[in-house]
Amino acid sequence: MSINIVARVPEEVNADIEFFAKEEQVDKSTEIRRLLAQATHEKSIEYALLKYRNREVTLWKAAKIARVPLSKFMHLAAQQKIPLQYDREDLEEDFAAVFGKRGK
Repeated sequence: MSINIVARVPEEVNADIEFFAKEEQVDKSTEIRRLLAQATHEKSIEYALLKYRNREVTLWKAAKIARVPLSKFMHLAAQQKIPLQYDREDLEEDFAAVFGKRGK
């Protein structure tokens, strides 16, 4: 399912969209959808890293927010020099999420 979105953009942004659409041999709508998807994915990762850094979510939850595998999120957090925040309770939550029961 898709919806229509209308937005005003500065001329230079429009010029960039037209340039990349031409370079990639696609129409402007296709290029805008690609750019929006890329930007929202990057924003999801940025948001998840912030929530994890602030200890507002577990590692597992942050990876789900970012919509990336846990191992990739761990790598992204390491790149940002965010220390691993993982204790027994987090492990038990992760076991419950994966196996449907609490670990001991």
